[in-house]
Amino acid sequence: MKKNTLILFAFALLFVSCSSIKESDIDFASGENSGKLIALNKDSVKGSLSQPEKNPYLYYKFSESQLADVADFFKEQSGLGLKITLNFANAGGNGEYAFGVLYPENITEKNTVSSMALTNNIIFGNCSESQKSEFSLVYSVAPTGKIPCGFFVYSTSNVELKSAKLVEPMYGFSNSDDETMFAFSSSGGKVNWDFSHLDMTGAVGVFGNELFLPCVKIHSDKENGFESLCYGQEKIQCYLQSGVETNILLPLRAFKNPFADLKFEPDTKINRALLCFESSEKIKRLKQGELPPIKTDLGLVLDWPQEKWRIGDFEFYNWSLDENVFLFDFADYKIQNEFFTRLAFFVEKTGYKGTLVSDYFVENKKSYNAHDYKADDLARFFNEVKKQNFKLNNRELLLKSLLLQNKIIYVLDDGTYGCDMKNMKCVISISRESYPATRLSLMAHEAWHGLYFSQEHFRNFVEKRFNSFDRRSLDFLIGYWQSQPSLSYDKTDDYLMKNEFMSYILQHRSNYIRGYYLQRAKWNSVVSYQKDLCDYIIETNAQYFVDESEIFEKYVKDAWGLAPGRVSLILR
Repeated sequence: MKKNTLILFAFALLFVSCSSIKESDIDFASGENSGKLIALNKDSVKGSLSQPEKNPYLYYKFSESQLADVADFFKEQSGLGLKITLNFANAGGNGEYAFGVLYPENITEKNTVSSMALTNNIIFGNCSESQKSEFSLVYSVAPTGKIPCGFFVYSTSNVELKSAKLVEPMYGFSNSDDETMFAFSSSGGKVNWDFSHLDMTGAVGVFGNELFLPCVKIHSDKENGFESLCYGQEKIQCYLQSGVETNILLPLRAFKNPFADLKFEPDTKINRALLCFESSEKIKRLKQGELPPIKTDLGLVLDWPQEKWRIGDFEFYNWSLDENVFLFDFADYKIQNEFFTRLAFFVEKTGYKGTLVSDYFVENKKSYNAHDYKADDLARFFNEVKKQNFKLNNRELLLKSLLLQNKIIYVLDDGTYGCDMKNMKCVISISRESYPATRLSLMAHEAWHGLYFSQEHFRNFVEKRFNSFDRRSLDFLIGYWQSQPSLSYDKTDDYLMKNEFMSYILQHRSNYIRGYYLQRAKWNSVVSYQKDLCDYIIETNAQYFVDESEIFEKYVKDAWGLAPGRVSLILR
């Protein structure tokens, strides 16, 4: 909206008079409740402007009960978004429009509206630039902002107010076949229809200094592949699967400059969204034992700036692809060992399963460079600790606290620990002490375990492949595990064998897997343990592993858009 137009408003209408207050025909969804808005002028009753040259405004205020709902919503959501949907089907293609909120001081006891409220911090645009006749606008109020008591719509063209509702605070845009939406901070701004980039500095006005999670929703109608985006000086690629709406979480803390422009590559021609919203999990520093996980794609974890960890020793995540999988990234092996070594011996180590080893093992014995544990094994471990009144270290006590906070395990009526067996959750871990290439393969290895724990259809598929896999190649793989003291998997554990079989097929790219197994078939430690099977792998050129990798590749691509060696939808 042009500045001279706004000045004209201010001089033309010092106050807007309302002859009567009526309940409008417009529903207002305020949280779980819904009711009619209060109309402050005649056209507002029906919610449409048919003669904007005579009156270009719709004025509404909230009822007393709605005001209470708005205040409650504001407190629960740490702010609010006021969303309206406008339809300009009869606008004729031209004309300016605006949307803003009203505060108690803008409405007098006689229900007149100060025109100064109509010129400050508004959302505005021009119908001539619109690509659709119907779209939504969101005015977001930060946690430190004021609670509005109503809103107004201005238009010089015919317009209909279709709906109004409270939504969580958000910032950005979303454009799809179903809806087009523009979300602004309380500073307002101009509606832009190019859908190519988002100035993230405006998000500060919605979320203040709180950490939040912007959600990038990409609607793709192209073939499977990666969509490129630039975040300031950093470039990322997001994997899109044809016909599937992909919601990708980009926590700003994962980037060097969290308020830089976020831009799509200019040659992309698809419906898009860059919509920022605060996570329902409050991302905060450890306080009184609480540490909600940061929900993210695993592709951002590997290079997450360590100086931005909330705790110096580790960071705690939740996989956005599968919310049942929780991930620890540790600063070094020592810290990881203090969390998981005793648990590793209890769950998996041959000769120690079901026992609680001493602190000597935790401090001196090698367990694993990365870990994975499903919820029922975690519950068994802490039940045995409780039964023996065993003294855990502080790291293990913190682990138990985080497991309980996130309902990975929970306390049963009899005081023991249990879990949801039908919706199995799990924890996995890696360490910054591993070399980058090793971290990548370990991340893949553990993430596949996480999906195996969580997804029944995946376990069923793995079981079929395990039972049909070339027997001698499988014997070689199991023998390889037995020949390595650092692995020492219990081969009598059928669940564990199938799980590890799957992970050793999927942890590397398909074009790498042949070399991986041919190399191990030549290791002295493996040859001395099973020379005949090593010769067999070399004679067959590890072909059975290559073939199996290709079979798994199709399955995981169709299921999640993943691939052998890649457990992320984001690359950077």
